Amino acid sequence: MFDVKYDLRHKARLVAGGNWTVNEKEGIYSGVLRMDTVRIGFFLGELYGLSCCACYIGNVFLYGKTKEKVYITAGPDFGVNLCGEDLIINKSLYGLKTSAARFHEHLAQSLLRLGFKKTKHDPDLWIVDKSSHYEYLATYVDDILIWSKDPMAVIKPLEKIYLLKNVGISEYYLGGKIEFLGDSWKNQGLGLALSARTYTQNVIPKFESLFGKEWKPIKTPMIEGYQPEIDDTPICTEEDSAKYRSIIGCCIWIIVLERFDIAYATTAMSRFNMSPREGHLKAVKRLFQRGGLLLIQKIQIILFILLKSTLTGRTSIQMLKKKFPTIFLSQRDQKSG
Repeated sequence: MFDVKYDLRHKARLVAGGNWTVNEKEGIYSGVLRMDTVRIGFFLGELYGLSCCACYIGNVFLYGKTKEKVYITAGPDFGVNLCGEDLIINKSLYGLKTSAARFHEHLAQSLLRLGFKKTKHDPDLWIVDKSSHYEYLATYVDDILIWSKDPMAVIKPLEKIYLLKNVGISEYYLGGKIEFLGDSWKNQGLGLALSARTYTQNVIPKFESLFGKEWKPIKTPMIEGYQPEIDDTPICTEEDSAKYRSIIGCCIWIIVLERFDIAYATTAMSRFNMSPREGHLKAVKRLFQRGGLLLIQKIQIILFILLKSTLTGRTSIQMLKKKFPTIFLSQRDQKSG
């Protein structure tokens, strides 16, 4: 397989033909971290004064051992003694169906040896008791987040097992921008927030280029009185249908990153993914024009305040309405159309 990376590096990888292997009855996928778990991890890190460090594991699928019955016939590269012999594949390879699950098992065993235990909330959020405090580690296949008083004390043992890349302070995770807040927030015991701002800023130019025009901000995600189920405009071409599904997919992830104000409209329009009409396509374009990018960071900050208020009781809805009237106004805008 050949690829051009985001920084224009050219990459080639020899992969196994997993499509030729027998379907496994057991799970073949790696577990992944839930987005609500990511928010809980960042919240716990802020609450207990833990530093956050991120990294990812290189050549991730080459560490585990495969349980699939796979073999190759050795060629001249294996030498005179092995050429023509059938060789059994021992380690997992890129392309095999169960390679992700085998790596997940390998990483889990490594973390158990380092003293971590799976949390009951999410099996991909790990916890270790440091006597005076708890520390946490989250895994999303090959992406790792660590919340610790000394993150490098966790990184160094992992470096002995895996090839770790991009070790450092986390700026993004799963498309979410990690925002360090100003002094006015720190005075209230808050120093961090997650937002969809950067993800949205990157996606909007992509779709503007795809449709060949610049989108202007509007106030509401749907036209007042619009009923997509009775839209009788012509059915979209295959190319436009693909664009439609791409927009819906991006909108769903933006909602996961807490852009709540487009949730209803996205859900309503996603029902027509298989056969959208031209009127539906026009309607989903409106989702990315909803209110520009001004509200995204503030909505996520509200979640952190409300979460902290359940522990301290210091924050009220009335204070939030006073501090962020635009957000509460947006809810009224959405009800009115």
